Amino acid sequence: MKKSIITFIMAALMSAAVWAQTDHLGPQKNGPSKEKIESLRRAYYTKELNLSPTEAEKFWPIYNAFEESKKQHQKKMKQLHEDTSSIQNMSDLDDYGKRLELLKIEESQQVTQYIKNSAQAIGLEKAKILIGLDAKFKKEMGEKLKERKQKQKEQKPKGKR
Repeated sequence: MKKSIITFIMAALMSAAVWAQTDHLGPQKNGPSKEKIESLRRAYYTKELNLSPTEAEKFWPIYNAFEESKKQHQKKMKQLHEDTSSIQNMSDLDDYGKRLELLKIEESQQVTQYIKNSAQAIGLEKAKILIGLDAKFKKEMGEKLKERKQKQKEQKPKGKR
């Protein structure tokens, strides 16, 4: 049991290290801005969900509230991952694991509530589409960015030798 807790904690710490590194990268060169990405996401969601104006009016406040709660949750996770200096013994490690577990449960509850609220606003069938929609959007965005970078690479003139 303790081995699985330690493995879980180590995985969480490694993911935190990777997550923390992205904060120092700064703005991407030649990449879309956050505002542009959010605009594309909204257009993508509207299209994929086939939202009517009435549904959109009900859905977007729910989406905005969910996004805000996700940001707050990410701050809590980051704070927890940065607070590893207080881990001095196995008891401290167990406490850390319990706090991490509670945050993961909270995250799961937020997603569940978002889907339920969305189902009330736009119907069950459209709310079911939401479950994988963000991952699908990110995958398509990644593919488009990759294609764009490849085109830019191909268009660069080769230097004289």
